Amino acid sequence: MRLQVEEANAAVIREREAARKAIEEAPPVIKETLVLVEDTEKINSLISEVEALKAERQAAEHSKKAFSEAEARISELATELENATRKADQLHESVQKLEEKLSNSESEIQELRQQALAISPTSRTMAARSETMLLPENQDLLVKCISQNLGYAGDKPVAACVIYKCLLHWRSFEVERTSVFDRIIQTIASAIEVPDNNEVLAYWLSNSATLLLLLQRTLKATGAASLTPQRRRTTSASLFGRMSQGLRGSPQSAGLSFLNRQGLTKLDDLRQVEAKYPALLFKQQLTAFLEKIYGMIRDNLKKEI
Repeated sequence: MRLQVEEANAAVIREREAARKAIEEAPPVIKETLVLVEDTEKINSLISEVEALKAERQAAEHSKKAFSEAEARISELATELENATRKADQLHESVQKLEEKLSNSESEIQELRQQALAISPTSRTMAARSETMLLPENQDLLVKCISQNLGYAGDKPVAACVIYKCLLHWRSFEVERTSVFDRIIQTIASAIEVPDNNEVLAYWLSNSATLLLLLQRTLKATGAASLTPQRRRTTSASLFGRMSQGLRGSPQSAGLSFLNRQGLTKLDDLRQVEAKYPALLFKQQLTAFLEKIYGMIRDNLKKEI
């Protein structure tokens, strides 16, 4: 029994040592605290508000960007409008200068006409030639004016009317030598060097047709001075025959008002004049331009179709 007691004590001591060693070697215990979420609906509501705020912020940034782009576009349009207004003012000023020049030379032209009635036909031709040759300043102003888009007065092209009125006042149709026709032709040729721009081509088509129609009603050739072949007359008539018929049938055909309220006078003196070689050549060149421009517009429309 003593031996059993000693063995039992030894076993107890061993168990104590083993327990002590196990306690020393055991890792520390981490206690976890469970957090119970009781207000789930409130959390979901807060999450929804956060998402809505994010969406509003994105929309605000997008609106801010769109506003900046619109503001830049408005500034660009304002600059373009300012430039267009400045150009319109310049055009108006040029037209006014041309009108003033024509008005100032009106009395001189009338006086020259009266003097021409009192001299021989040969002297009259020389006087008309001298009158035209002495107007390079006026020619420069005319070329500068028609080089810009003068637009329309009602449904009539202003450039054609200004050209016709100047040539009529300067008696350019009746002289045997002048450079004004060549300068006008060069201006038109330079302006239509835009084969793909139907707007510019249509503008000069209307001006060429109107000017050619006025020349047909004004110029009369004598004898060998006539240069317009039958084929040219037939082709050009097919292009603006309706215009001619419309003007002949109009009750205002004797005093066609081509111009606007800004001081331009009416073309009310469509009288017949004896046309010399430069005027008839100019008429022939206008016919060629009319056919050329019409063909260019037709080809462009074919390409678009």
